[in-house]
Amino acid sequence: MHTFLDTLVTRLGAASLQTLLFAGLIWALCRFVPSLSAAARSWMWWLVAAQMVVGLCLPGSIELKLLPAAPATVITSNNPSMPAMMSITDLPQAPVVAWAWSWTTVLLVAWAALVGAQLVVGAVRWWRIAGVVSRAGPHDDVRLETLCAQRARALGLRRSPRLAVSAEVDSPQVVGLWRPTILLPL
Repeated sequence: MHTFLDTLVTRLGAASLQTLLFAGLIWALCRFVPSLSAAARSWMWWLVAAQMVVGLCLPGSIELKLLPAAPATVITSNNPSMPAMMSITDLPQAPVVAWAWSWTTVLLVAWAALVGAQLVVGAVRWWRIAGVVSRAGPHDDVRLETLCAQRARALGLRRSPRLAVSAEVDSPQVVGLWRPTILLPL
């Protein structure tokens, strides 16, 4: 169990560091190349998220069977109670100790609990905002619809987001990933 937890902590640390560096690179690219389209920026940030998932799921390095295996290590001893030569695999094994909490276990349990809490909060918020969008009424200002369509074309979007009004929002906000809706207050 400890080897699994150690491997998980190592992968989590390495993937977090790689994602941090990759996110910094993407941020700098978006900051210093303002001519990038909104779609390209969006895809680059999705790649940052995918890199984190791939970094956690796949091992850090891939073994290639190019070189022969290392020769077995042989230990020689002058102790009369031990054989003159023995292999590392012949050494007596340490007794198995009952599993105990280590700092890596506590760290991973805390991390998993926080991720679980974030998922619950995210699901509740998504459910609430989906209700707000379904109760929102259509927007009837043609000038605003035209302006929205022009801005969408200028940003390189395939289609213009839907405009809706709602008394439940205090400021304009964009909702939805696949079919975005701009919610405007009444």
